[in-house]
Amino acid sequence: MREKIYVTPFEGNLFADLGFEAEEAEQLKAESNRRVRADLKIQLMEEVANTIRERHMKQDEAVKLIDVTCSLRPQG
Repeated sequence: MREKIYVTPFEGNLFADLGFEAEEAEQLKAESNRRVRADLKIQLMEEVANTIRERHMKQDEAVKLIDVTCSLRPQG
């Protein structure tokens, strides 16, 4: 017999499922999401920087690689 595994739905709240009160569960979920997004941004920027460094790319080459516009001059 296979063991049943419970999976929290994508839009679900793991903290609510663990028994936290609704308000606290929402706060914990929001903080968790914020931290995950921040960590992913850091990881992405590290990967981009490593690729640019490894390929010895110039700024214009890097801009084309990541498909963004870039200006080091202050807007005025």
